[in-house]
Amino acid sequence: MRRTQSALHSLWSDSMFSNRAARRRGVREEKGDNEDIDTVTQTRQHMIFLVDNLQYYLMADVLDSQTSGLKAKLMKTSSFEDVKNYHDQFLTQVQASIFLFNEPVSRCLRDTMSVCLKFTLSSSLSSQRALSTAFSQHSFLLLKLLSSLRHQMAPASLAQLLTRIDFNRFFSRKEKANLFTSDKISG
Repeated sequence: MRRTQSALHSLWSDSMFSNRAARRRGVREEKGDNEDIDTVTQTRQHMIFLVDNLQYYLMADVLDSQTSGLKAKLMKTSSFEDVKNYHDQFLTQVQASIFLFNEPVSRCLRDTMSVCLKFTLSSSLSSQRALSTAFSQHSFLLLKLLSSLRHQMAPASLAQLLTRIDFNRFFSRKEKANLFTSDKISG
């Protein structure tokens, strides 16, 4: 997650630097290219938004809160067996909170991060467009999977994550509209 976040932020800074340099030189893109560039830029921004919020969830909502709980328990005990049990509980809770026990969510997260990393390494507009489509599909699937978990598990941190990554259901509605439009065109 951290490697993906770093690569996306590096891509953003490189893009901003090259855009400023092009504006200084007075270089303009063709009208058709602008649409593709806008789509790629929006996808990059969505990737950054998603990965930043997932990273925050992992660090603040999961690791910090679980570590605080473990520290509080450790301060109250002097028994090695209790320490061992608390540590095992801590590890189990962290693994469950980061979806290691949920194979579909874990796989979707890995696939989403993989698409993001491929996007950062891609140099052609056509491959970035294809990766944009793949990212939209993966992020929509991730939202669906996490939403279904919310109804099963209902932890507060998962609800916070869903609120952060899909505030006002903007991204899920956008992807549903895209799916509807593509189904109408193909059907």
